[in-house]
Amino acid sequence: MKSVAIFCGAASGSDPNLLEEVVNLVRLLAQNNIEVIYGGGKLGIMGLVADTAIQHNCKIVGIMPDFLIDREIAHDSLSELISVKSMSERKQIICEKADSFILLPGGVGSLDEFFDMLSQMHVGRISKKFGILNAGNYYDATLEQLRKAKELDFMSAEMHDLIKVGLTAKELFNEMIVGEAYKIDRWKDSRCV
Repeated sequence: MKSVAIFCGAASGSDPNLLEEVVNLVRLLAQNNIEVIYGGGKLGIMGLVADTAIQHNCKIVGIMPDFLIDREIAHDSLSELISVKSMSERKQIICEKADSFILLPGGVGSLDEFFDMLSQMHVGRISKKFGILNAGNYYDATLEQLRKAKELDFMSAEMHDLIKVGLTAKELFNEMIVGEAYKIDRWKDSRCV
């Protein structure tokens, strides 16, 4: 894992324990010389990710559509800020640049980006690592939905199990650092296409 795309909210939420685990995760990434790729914002958890990375001398690359940069929400101290034309182009470049993906607390945008990457894995377009930081059990409902999809054969067990989950930054990092990138062959199991 040389680079990780982090999908997270432009809001901070109301649980300070979530923020603490976000900081812990970014510190671990910095200590292990892992480049952080994210949405480029300075607000909310996105801003916390960037500020923590910068504070710990971690390379951090933001990828942000022009219309958001123009609203002055881009972080101005990143290692690099890549300007794109659309949210779709943002996801495409994130997908190309990152070796792995981590979902941090966030809203619909974070979920969209993470599941877009996961669906690209599902159809065999990419081979990457996936993780969810479930600090404070924030993603319990999402994880239950994925379990249900596996149980009812809408998702293969192999696909389900490749998503590493940690309640703490250290637990998630330890899960993701082991092994190679995942490769899924969805067509070998005709029940899960």
